[in-house]
Amino acid sequence: MNHTGYNPKKDTRLLGMNSAVTEYNESCNGYIEGIVHDENARYQGGVSANAGVFSTVDDLIKFAVMLSNRGKYSNKIYLNKRTFELAITDHTPQKGDSRGLGFELYDGGLFPTGDLFSPLSYGHNGFTGTSLYVDRETGFFMIFLTNRVHFTRESSALYRLRRAVANSAISEYLRGM
Repeated sequence: MNHTGYNPKKDTRLLGMNSAVTEYNESCNGYIEGIVHDENARYQGGVSANAGVFSTVDDLIKFAVMLSNRGKYSNKIYLNKRTFELAITDHTPQKGDSRGLGFELYDGGLFPTGDLFSPLSYGHNGFTGTSLYVDRETGFFMIFLTNRVHFTRESSALYRLRRAVANSAISEYLRGM
């Protein structure tokens, strides 16, 4: 994953990387592009555990394949078994949402991936609309790169669209199995 990191306008590995324009921001005096969208992360210099990672589709596919293979990619272990299990174990059973370490876990409720992902699914949605979900039962993964906050952050339409795209994608995948 050579094209993933923070601060694409400062990191020479990421210079020239295309990034989506998000919403208009008064403090930046323009549309945000190549700068972390989350205000708290931006205040911390663009590097934060909750926001600010920029990537490419190719790198995200490598990451999703590694997750689908329980921490392994190209015969190399990136997450050992214990770390991987911690990441997909529910650490918030009393809170109403099922959360692992960095991942939302399927909890039987309204899940962002629609109706066809199995109960062994997990993933992450970013505030600006990006999402990556993995179904451990089928091996299917979905990467959906969108721009939820352009033109405004006040829309909920993406939630319905994400579920529809997920249902369509996994049904095609399952049909081909």
